[in-house]
Amino acid sequence: MVLWYWAKVEHLDMAKLPAAILGALTGIGLAWAMFLSAATFGGPGFALGLGLLLVAIYLDVIEIWPLFVNAATMLFSIVAAAPLVQFHVNWMELFLAALVGGLFFGAYVAALMWLAGKVGQRPA
Repeated sequence: MVLWYWAKVEHLDMAKLPAAILGALTGIGLAWAMFLSAATFGGPGFALGLGLLLVAIYLDVIEIWPLFVNAATMLFSIVAAAPLVQFHVNWMELFLAALVGGLFFGAYVAALMWLAGKVGQRPA
């Protein structure tokens, strides 16, 4: 999903990869916090989770902390907050999959761009 977001929304812009990865991780953390607070404290915990989500939405709209709270945050918090995901997910595996996947695809695209630059420099 990190690759899809970075490719489709950010057009594989290397400068935007850190925000895509950190935003995804923030979204997963936000969904985890909503799940944990609701599971631990019931209704008040659910209200706390919704409050966190509203703060994140506000921060995204006013673009105060765009490296961590951005469109990737919203995408990942929505997907990770789905009941099917929340009840069957290993949160650490989800977090690591987003982190490692984002870094892997970033390195892969960087290598392809470097290789394309080298091939394009060959003398005729």
